[in-house]
Amino acid sequence: MTKEFEQLLDRENNGSLKWDDDYIQSRFAIRGSKEYYPLFIADMDYRMDAQVFNEMMAFMEKPDFGYFRIDDRFYESIIRWHKRINRVDLKKEWLVPSLGTVASLVIASRLFGTGKNFLMMTPIYGHLKACSDWGNLLTLPLVLKNGRYDVDRARFEALAGSGAFEILIFCNPHNPSGRMWTFDELSWIVDVCKENNILILSDEIHSDLNLTQNKFISMIEFHEEYDRIFVSTSANKTFNLSGLNASYVICANEAMREQYEAFLASYHLGTNRYGLMMHQLSYDFGYERRLRLIENIKDNINLVKAVLLDTEVEVMEPEFGYLVWVKLPGIADVDAYVLDLAKKTRVLVETGSRFIDHYEGYLRINVATSKEMLRKAMTLFVQHYNSYQEGES
Repeated sequence: MTKEFEQLLDRENNGSLKWDDDYIQSRFAIRGSKEYYPLFIADMDYRMDAQVFNEMMAFMEKPDFGYFRIDDRFYESIIRWHKRINRVDLKKEWLVPSLGTVASLVIASRLFGTGKNFLMMTPIYGHLKACSDWGNLLTLPLVLKNGRYDVDRARFEALAGSGAFEILIFCNPHNPSGRMWTFDELSWIVDVCKENNILILSDEIHSDLNLTQNKFISMIEFHEEYDRIFVSTSANKTFNLSGLNASYVICANEAMREQYEAFLASYHLGTNRYGLMMHQLSYDFGYERRLRLIENIKDNINLVKAVLLDTEVEVMEPEFGYLVWVKLPGIADVDAYVLDLAKKTRVLVETGSRFIDHYEGYLRINVATSKEMLRKAMTLFVQHYNSYQEGES
């Protein structure tokens, strides 16, 4: 066991939503405890990689906070990273520095989808619902096959063919389950969307943390077959940079890309200089850290599975990321359960209802913390689940 992922950041009293008492009070109606076990918000409790941190400190020794130009090194770092990690060849002109990953998708939805119908296959990351605020939302439940989610192909194809939706909001890999979509599955989705002129907006922020030996397939890889594909991603999950408000989009469609860039420029929506530099440095110096992090995440997922082994709780083991989607058989009101869990044990998990629809009985656990804290939290979780009586709190 490496100490790298056991000596956690001190995140209390610094505004971290995951540890902030006021925010926890608003979410879970508990206050004033030093024994929180926060396993909900999707960021990590780990210290930054030492080399990346040192490189950033060297950059900040010249405290220049004025207007700036994004130089080629930023784009080159992204191109090298995706080539090395996912064996994908990107072009500089496809890349647009942007705000956060979700913010970028919301902007794209406004530009390309105002007054149109959006489809999301649920459960899906809840903040993506904001994309459909510019139009109308249609949800299609994913179906369970052999303990993992799959697309209901017949219904998807029927909806697409009937003109029921014009924009697909897609999580690749899937959030909350961490499921990897195969080449054949993605190719089929692209074919259906092409046939019906449906725009694909793909959230790929979790794609670097691949827990398998299989190749991740980005939607951008289908650009030659169909170029109405808009990918939003960043280094934020892999290197814990979400507070820096930076990301980038990948789009091979020149007209769409120019429209997006023009919108950012018209509202002076420039990207944070230090957020972009942290992306560049993380991609340039963070490869080995990523490998160590992936092994640590695997260990922590196995820890969760081991603690839950003799319970009724069903674990949908992720193929990407540090989030574990679990089902609690017999729990009708998962929101009430999560609040009672927090009240009785101070274990804080993400309730299924934050994933829009078709989440009954599910919740999500963030394992990106120390093994000591995770083991304590999961032990308390099991004790609570075994004694919980529906309707009592």
